[in-house]
Amino acid sequence: MRDTVMQMFAISKDAFENLHRDKLPKFTQLEESVDSMKKELIAGHFTRLADGNCSVDVSPYYSSVIVGLERVADHLVNVGYSIVNPTGSQKQDN
Repeated sequence: MRDTVMQMFAISKDAFENLHRDKLPKFTQLEESVDSMKKELIAGHFTRLADGNCSVDVSPYYSSVIVGLERVADHLVNVGYSIVNPTGSQKQDN
């Protein structure tokens, strides 16, 4: 998940600085991938908790990292798409 978010950062930076619209579709795919990873990682964590393979004490930290990375990905989408729409929406203004 971290690697995907870092890849998104590079694409967002390039799109914003150089107005590269051609990379935005890949950007959207990566963001959807991060959303899927979040669901999988949280589900896996709950399974580990239920099986007793993980301490409840670390649960808030793990969840915070996962949710935080997903939020960063969402913000990067807004930055990247701001080159076609000032609100950062993935819908292109014409």
